[in-house]
Formats: sequence, C-alpha cells, structure tokens
Amino acid sequence: MTREKIILLIILAVTLGGIAAGLLLYNQPGFTGNRVANPDSYTLEIQRMHGTDRHTMELNAGDVLQIHFETEKGSLHLEITAPDGTVLYTGNGGETRDFTVNIPQDGTYSVTVEAKHAKEILRIQKTCKVKEDISMKNIVLNGNPQRREHHITPLLLILLFICILAGCARGKKAPASMNIDTKDGKTIRTGTEVYTYQVEAGQTGILSVRVARESGRLDLDIYPTGSADKPEYTGRDMDNTSFDVTLKNAGEYTVRFTADQFVGEYGIEWKTVKGIGAQ
Repeated sequence: MTREKIILLIILAVTLGGIAAGLLLYNQPGFTGNRVANPDSYTLEIQRMHGTDRHTMELNAGDVLQIHFETEKGSLHLEITAPDGTVLYTGNGGETRDFTVNIPQDGTYSVTVEAKHAKEILRIQKTCKVKEDISMKNIVLNGNPQRREHHITPLLLILLFICILAGCARGKKAPASMNIDTKDGKTIRTGTEVYTYQVEAGQTGILSVRVARESGRLDLDIYPTGSADKPEYTGRDMDNTSFDVTLKNAGEYTVRFTADQFVGEYGIEWKTVKGIGAQ
C-alpha cells in the first residue's frame, strides 16, 4: 500500500469519526429554556430540547385543559393520559395551535412530551368548569315535560350586587410605568402594568387572562405580593391565548404585565369563589 493511500485512509477515518462524534453530540438528550410545572399548569418555553419530559397534574371531572402549541423548528409530540390509561390526546399540535381537552374523571393525569431538536412553546393550563347551582333541564310535572322557570327577585339582585362589591371588585391598580405611543393608528405599549388582588380566608380567587397579540412582546407574572420568587404563574412572550389561574391561598397577589413594543390587547377578569380549594 502506497503512502498516499495510507494518508487518504487516515483522513477518511478521521472525517468519519468526526461526523459520528458530531451526530452523537447532536442527538444527546438535553434541554435549554424555561420549564414551569405547577399542579394546575405546565409550560415549556424551549430554546432547544431533545429527549423526553414528564409531568403529572391532579385534575377533577369537568376540568378543561387549555393547550397552546407554537413551533419554530424540530418536532414535539404531546401525550395526555388519564388515570385508567386512556389516552385523551396524542399529537404534535399540527392541526391547530390552540385547543382544549376535557377531563372525564378525578385523578392523576400524565403529560409526556417527546422532542427532537425542538424550538417550541407549549402551554397547558387547567380551567375549572363552573357547576350550576340551578338546573335548567326539563322536568316532568303531572306526566308532561315542563321547563322550570327561574325568576330573579329583588333580593337576588341585592345579593349579587353585594357579591360584586365584596369579591369581584377587589382588584387595585398599582403605580405603573407603562409608556403608550401611537403609530399608524396602532397603540404601542412598553413598560409594566401592575395590579393587586386580595383573596380572603375561605375563598379561592380565579384570574381569567386574555391576550391578543399583533406584534411585540408581553410577559405575565402572578405571585404572592412580596414573594416574586414564588410565582403562581409565569408567562413569557405570550401570544393569542386565554386561560384561568386559580389562587387557592388567602392573601394578596400581584399581577404584573411587562410589555416591549407590544401591539394588541390584553386583559384580566377577577372573581372569588367561596370555599372551593380554600386552605
């Protein structure tokens, strides 16, 4: 074997070895980004992910999971499994970016994410189905189907007004530093906007969040006032979405929106529910 052939074989072996090592490193499991896993929510803001991540959520019959996919590159597969092993959802969100999954029974649900060189955003948020105290179903009177009539009395109106004053209107807008500009007929927001809400003992607070973005960036942080390091919810670079955040512990909570050249609409609705989830 000539010297030239030996050199050529060495170069070929080194090249193949480099390619193999590169492929091995490329396919190494890893995660770079932001992961937030709470009992009622699960968020992956992925810069790079290759591998599998799992999370469990304690859910009740009638709950609804609001799911948001946002894909830049790679692939991500999501599977949600019920306590009895039934697969409620399996897919990659390719058919739609926003959808819901209904929860059929109480128990522990498994969420499994498999990613291949993915750069994506996945958000799963539990919302509670409100149970009606008064049934509007047909009832039978004297053998004939009849519809039950419900009348709103002045007393009910007074009680509703007291409820609104006592629970639903406790939000206070704190001093903010939101700059608002107008260009080409569009409102552009940059800065922060802060609200505080109070949950009384024996109550649960429910924050309904709505975001409709055209451009720019909007972040959201919800945390007990004075404990920003213990967030109830963290949302980064939020897109078109709507969901509920449940606040189960008594105390004051801070809601902070941070905007960077944000064009669009966002809003929150607040209500309290007596006794549900209270500590």
